[in-house]
Amino acid sequence: MIRGFVFLFLSLLFFGCSDKINLQEYGTINAQRSKYIPSKREIHSKTKVLIRTINAPKSYYSKVATSRLQNILSDDKAVIILNRKYKSLRDEIKLYEQSVEVGEDLGEVNYIISGEITSVKVSEKYHPPSSWKDRHGKIHYEKAYYEYNAVAEGKLRITHIPSAQVTTIGLYGRASTTSNNRLSNLEELKVSAIKNAISNVANLLYNFFAPKGYVYEVKRKDDDIIIHTTLGYDDGIREGVIVLIYTKKEVKEPFSDKVNVIDKVIGTGEVSNLVEKDNSWIKVIKTTQPIKIGDFVKPDYTKGWFDKIYLKWFD
Repeated sequence: MIRGFVFLFLSLLFFGCSDKINLQEYGTINAQRSKYIPSKREIHSKTKVLIRTINAPKSYYSKVATSRLQNILSDDKAVIILNRKYKSLRDEIKLYEQSVEVGEDLGEVNYIISGEITSVKVSEKYHPPSSWKDRHGKIHYEKAYYEYNAVAEGKLRITHIPSAQVTTIGLYGRASTTSNNRLSNLEELKVSAIKNAISNVANLLYNFFAPKGYVYEVKRKDDDIIIHTTLGYDDGIREGVIVLIYTKKEVKEPFSDKVNVIDKVIGTGEVSNLVEKDNSWIKVIKTTQPIKIGDFVKPDYTKGWFDKIYLKWFD
């Protein structure tokens, strides 16, 4: 039974995720066009972010947290970090609206990140000398040592412009060390905990700011569907990345005539072997409704190789 499971596992790993696309085998589908076709600016623009100083109990901690956040987002090809000072929420919204009106880049932002490290604490535990006997009767001695654990907590606030809607992300990081002597200076351990608190939300940030790729062609071969999107390797996309497929949905507010347009997930897909600078073909893993021209995809960086196997074979 175990051998059978291992064989199934290896089959899924090496054969289930290695199929390549041959476009000549697929026929074009006359897919419906979305009511919300993106503009050229939406397709080609990247997300612009302004990072404010992350507040902390000490100015040095603040610099450490802010620097780590900047480093993480600097690695994200879908994000442009603006190197300018924050004005005010009202002024930032006004600048964004002006840029839309004139159709030019005025240094406006899409998101503003702020936050704070609310606490940095260290605990100490003394472990006295000990001894133990192995199966051969030999006695082993362990020296006394001190164990130190640092915990940093806080939160990030991401403000969307122009809606001013705020998304809050909790921060929590740990760091530990041991020493045969009691330590008096634990600043380095605290700094490590702060850095870890920011690093621990890297994938959440990558997902939040993940680039959109708009669907402009749909093909089919039997039950297999592939979609052509505006995501390319310039957006950090590569073969095997799992994406979520979205459509725009109108939702009427209760007891009101107001209609809101929301992004709704309708499926998942996997970036194929056909990836170029500004486009890619994506294999649809599953979908709850037909995909329209103008729908979009976003990478889901929380998904690993096992999730890919699960989505393909067991969902």
